[in-house]
Amino acid sequence: MMFFIGILIPYNDDRLLNKGSKTASSPLTIALTDAGILPAAHLINGLIVLSVISAGNSSLYVASRTILAMARSGKAPWFLGVTNRLGVPWAAILFTNIFTAISFLDVSSGAGRIFTALITLSGGKSPIIIAICKV
Repeated sequence: MMFFIGILIPYNDDRLLNKGSKTASSPLTIALTDAGILPAAHLINGLIVLSVISAGNSSLYVASRTILAMARSGKAPWFLGVTNRLGVPWAAILFTNIFTAISFLDVSSGAGRIFTALITLSGGKSPIIIAICKV
């Protein structure tokens, strides 16, 4: 796909980042706009938000199951291994959500850092790793 976008947009297009510009548009957005799909930027932003939510959900699942396994093997407090009648580790999910919220509150130096944290999250890193690394 990137090959075709590279064919459609010349390297010296004014909408791309160059010495004289302070901002740049995404090559995918430029290609979709040139193809006549006017709400291309909104479409791309919606897809990015959807992928971030999906990756966050996946990371929450993995982190809560890891904490559950650690609690059951004695490497975490016992109460984090509590599950409901369906086997959902609600205590580990609650702990993971609280820990993630606190780690995002720590990222308060600007929108750029929060955006970087969200992109890192969509890359598959768990919220616990993000908190430890202090993105």
